[in-house]
Amino acid sequence: MQPFNNQITNIDTNSSIISCIVPVYNVAVYLEACLASIARQTFADFECICVDDGSKDESGFIAERFCQKDRRFHLVRQPNQGLSAARNSGIKRANGRYVFFVDSDDFIHPETFAHCHKLAVNEGADLVCCDFQEMPESATLDDIPALLSCSQHMAANQPLASVADGNIPIRVSACVKLYATDLLRELRFDESVKLHEDTFFSLQVLDKAERLVFSDAKIYYYRTRRQSLMTTKRHKLSFVNLSNAMMQTRQLALDRGLSRQQTNRLIGEGGGLVFCMLAVEVALTRTLRSAAKPEEYETCLEVLRKLKKNGININYSIPLFLKIGMFVSYTLKKPAMFRIIAKAGVRSKNCCFNAAKIWSKIF
Repeated sequence: MQPFNNQITNIDTNSSIISCIVPVYNVAVYLEACLASIARQTFADFECICVDDGSKDESGFIAERFCQKDRRFHLVRQPNQGLSAARNSGIKRANGRYVFFVDSDDFIHPETFAHCHKLAVNEGADLVCCDFQEMPESATLDDIPALLSCSQHMAANQPLASVADGNIPIRVSACVKLYATDLLRELRFDESVKLHEDTFFSLQVLDKAERLVFSDAKIYYYRTRRQSLMTTKRHKLSFVNLSNAMMQTRQLALDRGLSRQQTNRLIGEGGGLVFCMLAVEVALTRTLRSAAKPEEYETCLEVLRKLKKNGININYSIPLFLKIGMFVSYTLKKPAMFRIIAKAGVRSKNCCFNAAKIWSKIF
């Protein structure tokens, strides 16, 4: 375990074009690959600010080693305050014209910064959003494709309205985006939110941005970790946080005078789709396993009732074809689901009834 005292290594006042912010917490197994993928960017004019959020493993030492080898890397140490606080610390110290976030267990393509910067400059955009690719936990940098493929990109003024109209897609993750630093001058992550903290933040950024570019290039590699699987506590917290994000999104849409259809689409982007995915997971993996109602089942239904009371019907926020596709995709990815569903029908009618009650609320 390393000392905190907000120690800073290598920070100077020389301005780079891109400030890459990497929150770090107990990720020693993955951090080397993450930072190496940043170090080998073909676009060399960047700084990488690693914020060690009170790690208890070797993460801080790994980051410090990169600082010693490459002066573009900087290390900030602070007591553990959570992902949002770590990102906010990085934003405060960013010297670049643009900001890019990378989570410390993920990695990026060598052309990531070059691709995003080129789009921002050519299109005069203050926000660039790209795509990501899921990778197995064991993935290495050797698994990154040699060429970065981009089949299309599209640009739009008034980004919030364009997303609300369905004219341009968006990813609500804080990562996979290049932000003009000026966009973040008055925006910060809510440090009281510990899960899905980037959901409403992404919509706030859209609201502030003047011009958005979306590219379908998969520049970011998201590592799917078994340790990241949802526990009961995390499921319950997710339902609550996502519902709060949806209510904040609805208020933002009302404040901007958006139509009901536009509002529903934004709610879908602002937490609705992820909420449905978690509800399907709870219905399939938890509710069908037992006739007893799991805690997250009750939380899910309670939150759905609260949303409806506040004028949000999740049925109208997510297109049916997306929800069906999500259900089919989830079951195909997890063949064990077929056995669970089959056994549930034999074991207890209550299992199926409880699961169907959730599905009826979201389908």
